[in-house]
Amino acid sequence: MTKTNKFLFIYGLIMFFAMSLGVITQLNILSSNINIFYIDIFALILLLFTFISTDNFPIDFKSSELLLIICLVIVFIYSMVISIFSNMQLTAIQGSLVLFLGIIFIVISSILINNSTEFFKWAIRIFVTSVAIQLIYNMLPVVMSAGLSFYIAKENAETLVGNSNAISFYFVFLLLYELITRHKFWSIFAVISVIGVIFSMSRAGFVSLFICLILYFLISIINNKIKSVSTYIYLAITIVLIVFVINKTEVGRELLFHLNYGLKATSLQSRDVLREKAFEQFLNYPLGSGVIWMEDPHNIFVRSLRDLGFLIGPLFVSILFFPIKYFVSKYIFKYSKEFIAVLISYVSIMIHSLYEIYYLTDITMFFSMFILIYIIKLKNNQMDDDYAH
Repeated sequence: MTKTNKFLFIYGLIMFFAMSLGVITQLNILSSNINIFYIDIFALILLLFTFISTDNFPIDFKSSELLLIICLVIVFIYSMVISIFSNMQLTAIQGSLVLFLGIIFIVISSILINNSTEFFKWAIRIFVTSVAIQLIYNMLPVVMSAGLSFYIAKENAETLVGNSNAISFYFVFLLLYELITRHKFWSIFAVISVIGVIFSMSRAGFVSLFICLILYFLISIINNKIKSVSTYIYLAITIVLIVFVINKTEVGRELLFHLNYGLKATSLQSRDVLREKAFEQFLNYPLGSGVIWMEDPHNIFVRSLRDLGFLIGPLFVSILFFPIKYFVSKYIFKYSKEFIAVLISYVSIMIHSLYEIYYLTDITMFFSMFILIYIIKLKNNQMDDDYAH
C-alpha cells in the first residue's frame, strides 16, 4: 500500500464512522432549517482533494458507473426545474440538493472502492457497529426495566442516525452480508447485527430479513460457490437464534406480538391513506411536485411518481432497483459469494423501501450509492473472470 492508499483507506473508515454521528449542525436559510451531516463535510473534503491532486487520487469510471452518474444528473436537473414551479419551492430545492450529493457520493464511492478490495466490508462494519452501540446504549435501560411496552421500547430505539424503522435495514444488510460471505471475524458482526435488528423494534426489518434468508436458500441450491453443508448449517443457526430470542425474551415476545398485530394495524391503514394522497397528488401534477418530505407515502415507487412525475420518476426507481436484473441472469449459478452477498443484502433495502421511508436523505443516499457502485465493480470483475475462462 502506498501512502495515498493508506490515507484513503483510513480517511474512508473515519468518514463512515463520522456518518454514524448524523447531523453536525443546522443552517437557517430563508426561515428554513437545513441539516448538514458529517458525511456531507467528509465527502466534499475528499472531493476537493481529488480535484487538487488528480495524480494521487485517480478516478477510473467504467461505462456502467458513468451511466449511473448520467442518469442521476438527469434526475437532479429535472428535479431542480420542477422545484421552481413547486408549491413548496424551498423544500423541493433542498430535496434536489440530496440528489446532487448523490452524484458526489458516486464519485467518492468509486475512489474508495477502487483504492482497496477490503474497504467495503470494513466501512460497512464500522458504520453499522457504531449505530448498534448507540442503539444498545439507549435500549438497555428499557429492556431491563419491568413491564416492557412495545411502543415505549420503539420510542427509545434511537440513534444519531435515526430510530427504529430508519435504522433497522442497516442491521439487516450487515447480518445478511456477514452470514453469506463469512469473512474473518464475521460471527462478531453477525451477532451485533442480530442485536441491532431486535433492538430496533422494526417489523419491516424482520419481514425483509426473512424474505432475504429464503432468497439466499433458493439461490444456494443453484449456485455451487455458496452451495455447501456449512451454508445450510449457518443459515439454520441464524434462524434458530432469531426464533429463540423472539420467543424466549421479553423484548422478542413484544416484537413478535406486534409483528402479527401490525399486519392489520391502523399504522398500516394510515400509510394506505398517505399512499392514496400521494397518488392523488401525482394525478394532479403528473410532471411531479418536487422532492419533498411532507406526508411521505412509505413507498419509493409512489413517492418517485409524486415527486418526479411519470417522466423521471421511473428513471430514478430504475437507478435504485437495477440490481434486480442480475437475479434473472443465466449466469447466476456462476456468481461469486461476495457478489451474491451484496445483491441479497441490497434486496433487503429495496424491500424496506416499499413499506418505510428510505433513500432520499443524505445518509441513505450515500449508503445506497456506495453499495450500488460496489455491485457494479463486482459485476465488472465477474464479467472479466467469465471472459478469462
